[in-house]
Amino acid sequence: MRQVDLLKYQGTSYDTIISSQTLSPGKYAMCVYVKDGTQLNDDSLSYVEKKDGSLKGLVVPSKGSCFGYKPSTTDQGRLKFSGKGENLEISTGNNRFVLEFDLRKGLADPQGQDYMLMNSNAVTLVNLSESGEIEGDVSVQQYQACESDSLGGPFSHAVYLYPGDIGQSQMGDMGATDPALVEPIAIADVSSSEDDSGDTEYDYEFGFIGPGTYSLDIPARPTWINRILRKRTPMASRYLPPMVRSS
Repeated sequence: MRQVDLLKYQGTSYDTIISSQTLSPGKYAMCVYVKDGTQLNDDSLSYVEKKDGSLKGLVVPSKGSCFGYKPSTTDQGRLKFSGKGENLEISTGNNRFVLEFDLRKGLADPQGQDYMLMNSNAVTLVNLSESGEIEGDVSVQQYQACESDSLGGPFSHAVYLYPGDIGQSQMGDMGATDPALVEPIAIADVSSSEDDSGDTEYDYEFGFIGPGTYSLDIPARPTWINRILRKRTPMASRYLPPMVRSS
């Protein structure tokens, strides 16, 4: 069994799970099975560490098979990346894929349970040959304006990524139910660091994003800050070790 601390791999950071595997070119189905953790303060299986340092178990509720195949035990959940009639295509040469986790979207904390749930919509499989990254800076004025606009309530500094070229009035929150609002496809924390002069800089990074046009917003909870940035993703140019090689 292999444990991975997902919070260590933000933006374009990654941990290699499988490398140098040889497959014949063709179409495949892919699933990942996760060992369920169901106990409080138990770090031997899957778990979530809360801000107070306590641990809750982590369970993937889907227990189905992967196109007819499944583990012999029932204490693990399935993350499925190919639907009915869909396939993962392996081409000749090096094939590199990344499992992209969005815990804000798929992590749930059911009341009265000793564990949290991670649903399948928290994870996507990204082909690195078709992905790029978006990164940028947040000015000190923008950063401070978010704190002012929060009206003193709890908030966190983050950048929201939306598909297409949309206006601020169309930008919804994660899990938005209003059909007039667009749900963000990813959220990146704003990081701080010091430059050579000792001044604080703020930046963000989205990794493994497909080519296209996107809109970005810097919301301040509980109110919105009307500052919108737009970028087009470049194609990835950095090298990553191959995860699958076809013969």
